[in-house]
Amino acid sequence: MEKKANAHRREGERRRHARFAISASVEAVELQSKARISGRSSDLGLGGCYVDTISSLPVGAIVKMRLTNQGQSFESKAKVVLSSVGMGMGMMFMSPGPDQLRILEGWIGEVTGAPQPEPDLSEIKTQPHVNAELGSIQSDAVSDLVTELMRTGVLADSKGREILKKHQAANRGR
Repeated sequence: MEKKANAHRREGERRRHARFAISASVEAVELQSKARISGRSSDLGLGGCYVDTISSLPVGAIVKMRLTNQGQSFESKAKVVLSSVGMGMGMMFMSPGPDQLRILEGWIGEVTGAPQPEPDLSEIKTQPHVNAELGSIQSDAVSDLVTELMRTGVLADSKGREILKKHQAANRGR
């Protein structure tokens, strides 16, 4: 009987996606009761995560959750698929959007060393006259800063003149 229970448990633990040791803070709200849960992910993949928390929810509960890692947040609805009182919960993400999946892929790529996806440049609209004006303003600011550093004695005059000469030569090449 015990062998059957263990085999059944292993079948339930099969995952479609690999999991990685990525620690992110977790905030979740159970949609039906509005109960709030906080914890840390200890195990994260494209399909879900394990949340270390003292307060766990029952299997089947649906939550809206936010994982935050290195100043970025991933948000998705998720379903509790494993619950251990005083330990935590296994969560399965429910249809996260493409933009949210890109965040997870970035986190996983950092851990695995996989190449990061290239940014989508179709949304960037260049405005040459604005860029030229910005370049001119930045150039003036750099010149003013170097001059002020020389005036106050923080930067030697000879070194300051050398920097200004290089800066002017670089700006002529634009």
